[in-house]
Amino acid sequence: MAKRVYYQDTEHLRNELIRLFDFIGPLTVAAWTLRRDAAQFMDWTTKSSPAAMRAALQARFIHGSGVHGANLQSFVTDHPWSYHEEELAKMVLFMIFSLFEGWTEHICTRLGFPRHYEALQQPNKYAAALRSILAAKSPNSVACFFPALDSSDSNRIHNLLLVYRCFKAKRNKIAHAGGIADSETKREYDAFAKLTPGDIGAKEVPRTEPVVVGTPVRLSLRGVRGFSDIVRRLAVALDRELSQQVYAETELKSRWLDKYGELKLMKSERNGRETQLREWIWSLNFPRPVSALTLVPFLQDHRLVRI
Repeated sequence: MAKRVYYQDTEHLRNELIRLFDFIGPLTVAAWTLRRDAAQFMDWTTKSSPAAMRAALQARFIHGSGVHGANLQSFVTDHPWSYHEEELAKMVLFMIFSLFEGWTEHICTRLGFPRHYEALQQPNKYAAALRSILAAKSPNSVACFFPALDSSDSNRIHNLLLVYRCFKAKRNKIAHAGGIADSETKREYDAFAKLTPGDIGAKEVPRTEPVVVGTPVRLSLRGVRGFSDIVRRLAVALDRELSQQVYAETELKSRWLDKYGELKLMKSERNGRETQLREWIWSLNFPRPVSALTLVPFLQDHRLVRI
């Protein structure tokens, strides 16, 4: 079971990435199966006229789907499976960037630093951005939540961002330059290519084809899936750092009020009170805090608990 994160935005991103591949996996299998079955069907009906072939394919594979204008003959005969797999990889890559870039923008805006979201996506700028964002820290969150959050990638953010920048450079060329690599794409790939699995804490570095300036960038669905895991881990690592920011207290108060309202009565006995508070906070989808009783003065000041 994945460890809990601090911000709900991060949990939403993580869930959306899971849902994306829960959909893309069966979709890829369905596309491959359709190619195979449609090719076999076309072999059986080779003596049919082109019009009859199209009608037969329509009746066998398309009727009832609500899809209009699907050209199955072209799908089967014009390109190999590797082409279709790469087109799926491109679409998935675009969705991953949409999710992650939306997350960085939204969470930076919440924290009061809307202009820092792009810096959090760059290996040579993220550290300065974090220093700026964390200039005002929450002592309560630093003491209680920061130590409880997943720290496995805290020292790998730079390397994870090198992977991110390589795939982003490829995405940018697909979106804005007809997919043709330039010197910037090559520079980002070369920095990525030096990474080992140990550098990013993974069994393998996400697969992606080498970049040659002036030629189309290449992707694989397996590589994009590996990249999605890098994005998930990157968000979790940044979430931990950002949990120290003073806004973290607002997040705690807001979720507390949504679930409990004001003035929950705490047990008088110290150990029972700490256990009680840890469970209350766990029920808000936070990690169980370290030194939970440290939070009591904050909760009392905001009329959230009484003893």
